[in-house]
Amino acid sequence: MNVGFSIPIHQYGEEYIKKTLSQYKEVERMREIENPIIHMYALEDTHNPETGELRGYSDSLFCEYHYYDTKNMTVFKTRMHDGLFVGDVPVSNIKVFKDGSTLVHIKNGKYQIQTGTAVFLYSI
Repeated sequence: MNVGFSIPIHQYGEEYIKKTLSQYKEVERMREIENPIIHMYALEDTHNPETGELRGYSDSLFCEYHYYDTKNMTVFKTRMHDGLFVGDVPVSNIKVFKDGSTLVHIKNGKYQIQTGTAVFLYSI
């Protein structure tokens, strides 16, 4: 089975995405984040296609994560995570963004990010 989609996006939508995301400065490290938006980009299956070995959750895909700190206008990017765990952190909304990512908007506040195979977000 193949997953993914090909949806034509209006030029205004493409321009909006470029304008919006170009406002953020990429940083090499982020342990705390304020007023976060997280984008999850699907990369590959957690089962190795050649050996069948499971390297993560069997119902998930490995994703690249982009963590946008909307207060400090920074973005941090990590790869190969198969889950986002927010516990009691309040999620404001979830949607599929026009660049194909899954967007998770967390209620404004200060949070800590911990990454491993999955990503964990904690209130500070």
